Amino acid sequence: MILVRSVTKNDINGLMKLATSVGIGFTTLVADNQIFKKKIARAIDCFYNAIENGYYLFVFETNGEIVGCAAIDVKPGLYSPFYTYKILDIHNTYESFNIDCTHKALQMVNDFDEATELCSLFLLPEYRDKMNGYLLSYSRLLYVAAFPEKFTDIFFAEIRGCSDQDGVSPFWESVGRKFYTMDFAKADELSGIGDKDFIQALKPEFPIYIDMLSKEAQEVIGVAHYLSKPAMKLLEKQGFYNHQYVDIFDGGPTLSIEKDNIKTVRQAKYCHVVSIAEEEKGMDYMIASLTHGFRVTLTKLSSVNDSALSIPKSVAELLHIQVGDQVVIAPLF
Repeated sequence: MILVRSVTKNDINGLMKLATSVGIGFTTLVADNQIFKKKIARAIDCFYNAIENGYYLFVFETNGEIVGCAAIDVKPGLYSPFYTYKILDIHNTYESFNIDCTHKALQMVNDFDEATELCSLFLLPEYRDKMNGYLLSYSRLLYVAAFPEKFTDIFFAEIRGCSDQDGVSPFWESVGRKFYTMDFAKADELSGIGDKDFIQALKPEFPIYIDMLSKEAQEVIGVAHYLSKPAMKLLEKQGFYNHQYVDIFDGGPTLSIEKDNIKTVRQAKYCHVVSIAEEEKGMDYMIASLTHGFRVTLTKLSSVNDSALSIPKSVAELLHIQVGDQVVIAPLF
């Protein structure tokens, strides 16, 4: 069976294996052993303690092997500004010549400093089927539903933008390189290891008119990398949408939503397990155990009209659930 659970110290080798597979442009999942040790230690601390700027790392496990991960980062801009470009409309008129024009422009802002980021969503290619993708992405939202007080009122997610197989980003070549005078891969590496001072020091102070960029750059603004489009669609089904923000490196879209409007958060409910039976039939639900860490899997449930729940034996064993335990459930679709 498939399982999403809170990270443990023993997961570092599996996570390193994932990080070596992601490629350029995935700044929150860097193949650095020391960085992972710090992230894992911080996540474990946050899962079990009340920490204002929490970090929560989840792993996707099947047959004892880690094949995916996802994370939630609360206030990633608390200590260092979290920059994005906001797309603005700049309107100019000249009545004498009857000229009226509106230009699109990019203005660097840090509007998400006080928001919660969904990040580090990655699943090995051979495991990217529909059910696995939904569970990995949405299980962390089930954690939000279970512990809403740990998170801010606004959530956002940066979607990886377009780059080619060599890691060349049209947006970076037309915009970023002009200000930071380095390759996209180098900027991505520095950001991934947390060295973001160069962004603050060299960032553009004035709006950048989109019409002045190369055609190739204009065409990828707000466009997701082909490998990241499924992840974007999953978030859109939860209610996330683009408020005209894009990533400062590759121009990928940034989606956001109010916490209380997230579909899984709205639909989640607490239940008590009253019996453990044979396999059930019905709709696909996520079910999470909160007794021994956070553990989530999929199950079929035929009746969820009240707070009393009967679950299959296989699910109970996987999640370490006993009769009388409290669980959190939400529809998968």
